Amino acid sequence: MNTIKVIKAEHNLLILFHGKSLSLLSIDEGSSVLQKLIESDNGNLSMLYDEYFQEYLDSIPKSIIGNTEETLVQDLSTIVLPISSNCNLTCPYCFAKPDGKNMNFKDFTEKDVDRLLLTIKKKKQAGKLYIAFFGGEPLLRTDIMRYTIEQAPKVCSNIDMAYSVTTNGTLITPKTAKFLKDNDISVLLSIDGYDNEYNYRKFKNGKSSVDRVLNSIEILKKEEVPFEIRATLTSDNPYIYETFLFLEQLEVPFTLTFAYDSENKTHKDLTHYNSLSFLRIKDAFEKLLQYYRDKIKAKEPFQNKLIWDYFSILENRTRQEYSCAAGRTYHTIMADGSMFSCAHLMNEKECTLGNISDWPFETEVATLSFMPTKIDEIEDCHDCWAQQLCHGGCASQKYSMGRTAWQPYIKEKCELDKIVYEFIIKLYYEYIRTKK
Repeated sequence: MNTIKVIKAEHNLLILFHGKSLSLLSIDEGSSVLQKLIESDNGNLSMLYDEYFQEYLDSIPKSIIGNTEETLVQDLSTIVLPISSNCNLTCPYCFAKPDGKNMNFKDFTEKDVDRLLLTIKKKKQAGKLYIAFFGGEPLLRTDIMRYTIEQAPKVCSNIDMAYSVTTNGTLITPKTAKFLKDNDISVLLSIDGYDNEYNYRKFKNGKSSVDRVLNSIEILKKEEVPFEIRATLTSDNPYIYETFLFLEQLEVPFTLTFAYDSENKTHKDLTHYNSLSFLRIKDAFEKLLQYYRDKIKAKEPFQNKLIWDYFSILENRTRQEYSCAAGRTYHTIMADGSMFSCAHLMNEKECTLGNISDWPFETEVATLSFMPTKIDEIEDCHDCWAQQLCHGGCASQKYSMGRTAWQPYIKEKCELDKIVYEFIIKLYYEYIRTKK
């Protein structure tokens, strides 16, 4: 019963997390079960299941199951368009630059947009299509964004279009903000925290981009443009706790992730983790646990979307068959029409699904080693307590690690994710205890 994780909380309280059902129970210091655990060195997880969990699991509603084979029928629901192969920053960990310097795809032209929209009109008869402008830096090509938004309803009048843009945040002016707001373009803005020696988001002249992005954030707020922040921490960054606090102080919803392996192999030192970096990360999350506990107890708002997303998963006990919809309802389409399951694979030519002109493809996507596969088909994850929190992991990340979709992450990546999951579970227990 390795799918039960025993997590030590405050004092002598233990949290029992059942990975398969996303259920958690607590045992206080007076519990006979706790005494048995102490006597068995916390090793008898089968006893935990037999004596403590089974009756509880039989008494509660079944988990919600999402991303099933039935719900992920081939469709064009979301398409990512890397419209610009240029960028004004030189972030060394950028996955879009396989050699660390250049991008090997071409910009979209108006002709490319015309051809794409006509193909979509033939392939998708009705429904909604979400177009995500990507790069490089897509705001270097606002002309293509504007052209796409003007032409899409004319060509695809039967389809309801929605738009987003992922930007480094350095090119936002009041005029740009008005364009984004007028066209209901949702914004995902990148900033990796405050300006320090481990913040690598720099212009080509070596100057930091942080002040420029902070100014852009104020413009977006003033113009009332809805946006969220995405931050990336490299493995050498010691300012983890401080970065979270900095992002909270911006009062904008944010997600913070750790840099990971990609097709860009030029800076492995920024994406690889060892015993020292794990100690640093664990220490930071212990501090963050107290910070967010205090927020919850005081009923103060916080902006960390990752916490709220996982709270929702735990509250609804939402399980997933597949980790994501990549290559099924979610695709990345290049200027020449070639399709990839994910933007993180767009430099890997062997991962091309085909051309959109030939979609849907005859190839059974479930047989491809870089496509998300069912968690139940990843044998090495069967007994993992975190299986329904990572859902088997990101297939494109695993490909960049030299692994197939049917294999787990490398050991270091699993350990990193489990640090975060334990933090979430402890915090969620505080959340539900405060709500009572």
